[in-house]
Amino acid sequence: MPEEINQEKIKAVVIRCQNQLDKFPRIRKYLNERMITDEMIKEFEIGYGNFYNNNYISVPVKDTENNYLFIKLRKDPEDTANKNKFKVYPLGAESTIYGMDQLVNGETIVIVEGELDRIIMQSQGVPSISSTAGALGWKKDWMFVFKNCKKIFICFDKDEAGDKGAEKLGQMILEEHSNANVFKTVLPEIVGGGKDITDLAIANNGIINIDDLFYELSSPIRLVRKAEPVVHRAEFSGDAISQSDVETASKVDCSKFVKIERVSNGVSFAKCPFHKNGNEKTPSLACYEGGKGFFCFSCSAGGDSISLVQKMYSLEFKEAINYILKK
Repeated sequence: MPEEINQEKIKAVVIRCQNQLDKFPRIRKYLNERMITDEMIKEFEIGYGNFYNNNYISVPVKDTENNYLFIKLRKDPEDTANKNKFKVYPLGAESTIYGMDQLVNGETIVIVEGELDRIIMQSQGVPSISSTAGALGWKKDWMFVFKNCKKIFICFDKDEAGDKGAEKLGQMILEEHSNANVFKTVLPEIVGGGKDITDLAIANNGIINIDDLFYELSSPIRLVRKAEPVVHRAEFSGDAISQSDVETASKVDCSKFVKIERVSNGVSFAKCPFHKNGNEKTPSLACYEGGKGFFCFSCSAGGDSISLVQKMYSLEFKEAINYILKK
C-alpha cells in the first residue's frame, strides 16, 4: 500500500530537496549540461536529496489542480552502486501522467519519454507530457485524457523500446479516439541511436527546430485495420478480401496515387485533391515512405492508402483494396 502523505508534508520534502541542491553544485551543473536551466529548475521545483539510503534528483509530480501526487526520483549520475535508476516517494505511489495540466485545453500535445525531456519541450513552448513509468508504462485507462486533442505527436527515445512504445501507445489512443491524428516523431540522425530529446537539445545548444521535428520528421500512426465481412461485387470478380489483402493494400505508398511536387526528408508532398477549391498552390499533402499513409497539413485529411483511394475515387472499402491490389 502507498505510504500516506499530505500536501504539507510533501511540500516540506520538496523544499528540503530544493535547498539541498544548492549544496551540490555538481548536480546543478549536470542538469545545466542537459539543458535544464536554473530558471527551469526553479519553475519545476527540481531538487536533490537522500531517499531509501541513496541520493536522487527529485522532480515533483502534480495533478491538474497543482496538488502534489508524489516525487519522481532519478538516481545520482555518479552513483554507480545504486541499481535503481528511478524510484518514487512515497513508496507505492502509482504511475501517472507528468504534465496533466497541459491536457486541459490543448488541442495539440507532444508525448515524450521522460520528465526531463518534457521539461525541455515545455521550455521550447511546446505543450508536452510524459508517463512517470516511461515509454512502455502507458495504461489503457489513461486514454480518456486525449478526448480534446486533435493532433498528438509521440516522440520517444531513438531505440527499440521507444519505437515499440510509440506504436503501442498510438494504437491505444486510436482505439479510443479514432478521429485523432496521431504521429510518431523520429529523432534526426544527428542524435544517434538510443538517444532522446535531451540529447537533441544538447547537440543544438539548447535549441530544437520544432518545425522540422513535428512537420518533416513525423509520420502518421494508423489504426491496424481488420478485414470486414465479404460482400461480393460483380465488377471485381467476387474475390474474398483476406486480412492479408487488407494489410498489403494499406501499406502501399500513397505517393503512387497522387502527383508528387517535392520530396524532403523522405516525405513526398503533393497538392491535396480534397480541397474544395481544387487549386491549391502549395503542396500540403504529405505521403510518408514505407507505406505509412498520408496527411494534409492544410485540411487535416489523413489515413492509409486505402483511405486515400476510397476518398479520391468514391469507392467502398473492398473496392479500394481491389483497386490497389490490381493496379
